[in-house]
Amino acid sequence: MNSQSSSNNSRIAKNTIYLYIRMLVLMLVSLYTTRVLLKVLGIDDYGIFNVVGGVIVMITFINQGLAGAARRYIMAEITIGDLRSQRAMFTNVMLAHLIMCLCILLLGESIGLWFFSNYLNIPENRYTAALWVYHLSLITSIANIMISPYSAVIVSEEKMSIYAYFSIIDAILKLLIVWLLMIVGGDKLIWYSLFLVGVVFVDYMMYYYYCRSEFLICRIVKLDNIKQIKSLFVYMGWTVFGLGANVTSRQGVTMLVNIYFNVAVNAAIGISNTIIGAASQFVNNFQMAFAPQLTKQYLAGNYKELNSLVSRASRLSSYLVLIMLIPISIVLSDLLNIWLGVYPKYTEEFCLLTLVCIYFDAMSNPLTTVITADENIRLYQLLIACIYLMTFIISWCVLILGALPFFVVIVRILLSIIGMAVRLVLIKNKVYSFSAYRWVRSILGRGLIIALLCLPLLKTIQIGLYDYNVWIRFLMVGFVSFIWTSFVVWLIGLTAIERLFMKEKVIYLYKRLIIHGSR
Repeated sequence: MNSQSSSNNSRIAKNTIYLYIRMLVLMLVSLYTTRVLLKVLGIDDYGIFNVVGGVIVMITFINQGLAGAARRYIMAEITIGDLRSQRAMFTNVMLAHLIMCLCILLLGESIGLWFFSNYLNIPENRYTAALWVYHLSLITSIANIMISPYSAVIVSEEKMSIYAYFSIIDAILKLLIVWLLMIVGGDKLIWYSLFLVGVVFVDYMMYYYYCRSEFLICRIVKLDNIKQIKSLFVYMGWTVFGLGANVTSRQGVTMLVNIYFNVAVNAAIGISNTIIGAASQFVNNFQMAFAPQLTKQYLAGNYKELNSLVSRASRLSSYLVLIMLIPISIVLSDLLNIWLGVYPKYTEEFCLLTLVCIYFDAMSNPLTTVITADENIRLYQLLIACIYLMTFIISWCVLILGALPFFVVIVRILLSIIGMAVRLVLIKNKVYSFSAYRWVRSILGRGLIIALLCLPLLKTIQIGLYDYNVWIRFLMVGFVSFIWTSFVVWLIGLTAIERLFMKEKVIYLYKRLIIHGSR
């Protein structure tokens, strides 16, 4: 392993540790917050918040596209540019986000409001509260968009410790406002949306003042590079187009479920999304640590290092999902009973199937990072948009035919596999030395072996403990499932070099803790 590769691996490992600390705190706070929020709001109001928030997400999901484009161009300038070009790019990014905020405000208060008033299945006695939620959520979404350029700089500079600290503060603030809901009077659904506006304002001030004081790039300068502005807006346009198709499909399917069923089913989707969100944080944090290096290696033309990095990121990401997917699939019923007590119908099915979908998405995301590191992303976004459109159309068809609501997730899984195949073809066209066959064999093949070695054995253990107390069964089966799955992944999934690298990092961290403790 050469010195550059070793340095990159050390940086990735350190950033991953910070992001996992962030993830652990966010996961615990998110699970507890959802439990309290569901109790305070009730199933119907919780479902209303999710379905109304879905309208906002359908309009503002493009924020992810803007953030991705901002990171790509800022990383490019950090890699190959100077301070002047970096400041010019930051100014262009801020301008693009400001223009998008104005567009979202106009769309949200016109087309979005029309859709809300005419098509959402909201109980009549909760319409006014839902309308308040809609307007306040729109304000929150716009504020989040203006945070993205500063967040992109932090990630591009690989300051993951700061990113983790700010995320933890955000989570703690959201926990505090849920506690406030238990003591305030009036309509708690409206109060919750209002408190979220306050939280996002605090978030913006943290990002703004830190980035202005720490990074010279975060300065607004005179716009003078029309070509750079045009390139940025074209890239952002195609990114927003692709992600817009994604969110329209996903939130559109959520709306279809609301139309064909009721808000209780949307509450089931909301609860499952909380569990899935907590689980997917493992993978997202890991991939965020890899993303800057993937982009920088592609832009620098270091394809040998890139091929190794993208395969490792995809493989390890899929293992992280398996380490959660397998234990959760075994103990899910007990987990929901302990966590919520009473929960909406179809929650288990939505959780399990969405985890499977995340498994395929997780291994595909590093491929997406490499593909979108290139300026020319038009073909990719067009193909992916078609796949998202087919997801919505096929889901609509199965619901018309009378399928149960969770069948829409099965459709999404099948289309995710097709999307993965498309990404493999596209990355092969960009990086000729990349082997799609080797990628499939080492990632999908090993993943299948791990699942076959874990699921039958662990399910047998759970059946054998069926008569035990729910807490004892949950803890015993959950612990055994996690340990066994992790052991199989360690033994079969990792290469000898990766096992050695991880051992060295664990020993290094242990020594640091001992030294720190002795002080």
